[in-house]
Amino acid sequence: MTRDFRIGCGAGFSADRLDPAVELALHGALDVLVFECVGERTLAFGHRDRQA
Repeated sequence: MTRDFRIGCGAGFSADRLDPAVELALHGALDVLVFECVGERTLAFGHRDRQA
């Protein structure tokens, strides 16, 4: 016997909205919600801004 396991995935950038993630968490009927949020571009921009 098998059971469905629902995975929600997303990626974000430093200025992205959180509303879609909240909507998935509240109404997505998911078992887990996984995000990749700190990409190389975000890190590079953060480093650049700290150097300024």
